[in-house]
Amino acid sequence: MPKIDISKKAQKSLSLLPEKHSKQVAKKLLLLKDNAAAGKSLKGEARDYMSLASGEYRIIYFLDVDTVKVVLIEKRNDERVYKQLSRKP
Repeated sequence: MPKIDISKKAQKSLSLLPEKHSKQVAKKLLLLKDNAAAGKSLKGEARDYMSLASGEYRIIYFLDVDTVKVVLIEKRNDERVYKQLSRKP
């Protein structure tokens, strides 16, 4: 079972979410621990990343050997999420 590594930026985003949403995201993060390939692969320059929807939010991560590295947790506004991703988290 892989471990979950959450970036500081993703941790900050998670801590600012309302309780209901943070619980939803936390459940999805646990799902990744059991099934790291649960998300969809991104395309283009971000093809090494995967995306997993959680209610109104999107979890962006990549797989690294035995670790799921979560780099972003953002509201589901594709343009903004992918723009942040292109800034190299």
